[in-house]
Amino acid sequence: MRNLFFSYGDYYIYERELSGLSETEFASKIPDATLKIVSTTQELEGLMVEGFDINRYFDAEELKLRINKGMILFCVFIGKNLAHRSFVAMNSKANVDPVLSRPVINWQNEASIGPCTTYIKYRGLNLYPYTLSQICRYLQRENKQNVKITTSKYNSSSIRGIEQAKFRICREARYLRLFHLKFWKEKPIKEIS
Repeated sequence: MRNLFFSYGDYYIYERELSGLSETEFASKIPDATLKIVSTTQELEGLMVEGFDINRYFDAEELKLRINKGMILFCVFIGKNLAHRSFVAMNSKANVDPVLSRPVINWQNEASIGPCTTYIKYRGLNLYPYTLSQICRYLQRENKQNVKITTSKYNSSSIRGIEQAKFRICREARYLRLFHLKFWKEKPIKEIS
């Protein structure tokens, strides 16, 4: 209930330029991991019909609304079980990251990643950096030049995965939401003490 009225956090903003990506950049530690990219509601429904385990983690109608706004879902499955998921926003309507909700992104040339989750049973298998690398390749094909992602500055496992995928930290942000009022402060990383 408190999160409906109040939210606070210290974040790092990472970015990655999408030129010069390596084809063999990052691999999963699980050979039978399957990456599925969902950019239409028909693709989502097709996965559900095929028996991929998405419904347990998502409200299908909410997911369809996000996809219709331009959000793309990257899912890694082990067999038919969902092991990791990352959302990618291609425009401001699809973006759900509160730190990147202001005009910090040039949506014509950039995209944002998040939220991302690796489910507990599958952590430590490089699924997060693997998915981030695949997202970068996808965005490069979509003619995006840059991508941004945020994480709590205290989430060491997320930071490690982001840095393994060759993102570089560029800014620190403090975010506060009180009812419908939003406040944030950013500073370049070189000013962080």
